Amino acid sequence: MGSWKSKLLLISSFLLIGLEMVRGGELTFIASVDKQRLSLNEQLTLTVTVSGKDVGSIAEPEPPPLEGFQVVGTNSSTSSQFQFINGRMSSSKTINFIYYLQPIKVGELKIGSFKLKVRGKTYHTDPITVKVTKSAGGAAKLPHPTAPQVPSGEVSTGRGNLFLSALYSPKEVYVGEQVTATYLLCTREDLTNVQYGQLPSNTGFWTEDIYQAKTLNFHPQVINGMRYDVAKIREVALFPTTAGELRISPMELVCDVSVRSNDFFDFWGRTKRVRIRSNPGEIKVLPLPPEGKPEGFAGAVGDFTLHSEIDKNQVALGNPVNLMVTIRGTGNLRLITTPVLPPLEGFKRYEPEVEEKISKVDSRIGGRKIFKYVLIPQREGELTIGPICLPYFDPQAKCYRQAKSKPISLRVTPGEEEKPVTVLPLSREVKLLGKDVRYIKPDLLKLADQGRRVYKTPSYIILHLLPLLAIFFSFAYRRHQLRINQDLGYARQRRAKGLIQRRLKEAKRLLKEGSSGEFYGAIAKALTDYIGDKLNIEATGLTIDQLIDQLRERGYPSEVREKFATCFENCDLARFSPSNLSAKEMGETLRLAQEAIWTMEKTTKQGEKVG
Repeated sequence: MGSWKSKLLLISSFLLIGLEMVRGGELTFIASVDKQRLSLNEQLTLTVTVSGKDVGSIAEPEPPPLEGFQVVGTNSSTSSQFQFINGRMSSSKTINFIYYLQPIKVGELKIGSFKLKVRGKTYHTDPITVKVTKSAGGAAKLPHPTAPQVPSGEVSTGRGNLFLSALYSPKEVYVGEQVTATYLLCTREDLTNVQYGQLPSNTGFWTEDIYQAKTLNFHPQVINGMRYDVAKIREVALFPTTAGELRISPMELVCDVSVRSNDFFDFWGRTKRVRIRSNPGEIKVLPLPPEGKPEGFAGAVGDFTLHSEIDKNQVALGNPVNLMVTIRGTGNLRLITTPVLPPLEGFKRYEPEVEEKISKVDSRIGGRKIFKYVLIPQREGELTIGPICLPYFDPQAKCYRQAKSKPISLRVTPGEEEKPVTVLPLSREVKLLGKDVRYIKPDLLKLADQGRRVYKTPSYIILHLLPLLAIFFSFAYRRHQLRINQDLGYARQRRAKGLIQRRLKEAKRLLKEGSSGEFYGAIAKALTDYIGDKLNIEATGLTIDQLIDQLRERGYPSEVREKFATCFENCDLARFSPSNLSAKEMGETLRLAQEAIWTMEKTTKQGEKVG
């Protein structure tokens, strides 16, 4: 009976596999070669790969005319994968059709597209071009079959078995228009322990992260006829702040590459640490045209709409009304300043509360920004809040536009009668405690006791304790030096306070010279490096929110986080503001930075959960 149950379970499993394999799914059909340059006496291996859930019974793809080549052999291989997810079985299958080609002429030879028909749908591979040169004489020297093709040292932007590609789009923009930088890791090797080596500095750009990989999700892709596994590492939105030719520095990755060993007893193999660097970017940034620039333009670039509304259409005199101005669209909303309101006759206005919600859709930065005003009507009757305008530059249309809201009407009714308030006179009772400051009488002149012995004097005891104290401090200092040399995090924390003081001294010099842009840049970099040293992290390239999150994760209280957030926001607004700020405002920012650092140092010394 038990054998029948086992057979029934086995038959059911195969039926499930069969059902999964005949279901429709994504089909991948690509062609790749093992090399792009070869000589006449070398062979070329062409691999056509079909993978998916329904490739179990497909026919061989239809090859193109292979002009310039002679087919000297064919082969095929099949592999299957099965997974149980939530109690259900899923399967996929990969079939490789392998062609061994011998070139019969020199020059650039083209391998056309292979064709595959599956259930009435036709798939095509991309054509491949290879270059064939004359033989160098003698038999071709093929590489040892176990010799690893591993890049050594630092890999540049050249193509190989492992490289980091950076794509920049577009490469010509206006000031404030978004440039998207996408970093792709392309490999034909087995990788482990992939980590950042150095992030781009992006000088001259306001940066906003779009995507940052937490795990590497590879997918096959043919690049220049070679098959690679490609994973997106990072995607960043860059907004140039100045016109001219701007350069984006490369990104570096450090990873371990598996290396095959010739030793028969080396079962585990070994890895080799390599450093790869992406290609730099050259972006041409055009200045915003002076023609047609509207009055009140404050540097907004993108495509925006503006809407205003109030929370009630009728209110009693003296009661508050909430006015909400909402700006939506694509562009760097963080750089949009408070919109200029029209003359509000009959209203008392207070400074707005600002709320941001940034979205990242299809690699574009956008979202909404809301300004919440509190208005108090000062007279009765029908009051009108005129249209609110936001002038901006549309880089797609290459012209200035106006986002404008509709006027709003508010009816103000008489308020309640005010009750008279009785004001009582203030009275104070003052008691006379004394007529004057009492005179402090000095002590009488005392002579030192000349009869005390020398060994009982404090100075004698202190002199004998000094050698012991010197030995103690020598051991403490030596221990401190050893820890600094061995513990990088401890060394960065110890030097953080001294470095920030020197950097703030440089900021004071820029303040005296009146260089507002360089001053705020120096303050922002000093605070960023200080947080990086105190927390032992790579802070360069992190956004304000990411820096504040790091402080929150390390246990720093809200007081410390709020002070740093205020300093960073002031610096960013000032650096990218179209007008220079006064020396008084610059001095206030410097004071806030010093206060934030003092608060963080105090919190650390009190034993908070930091580091």
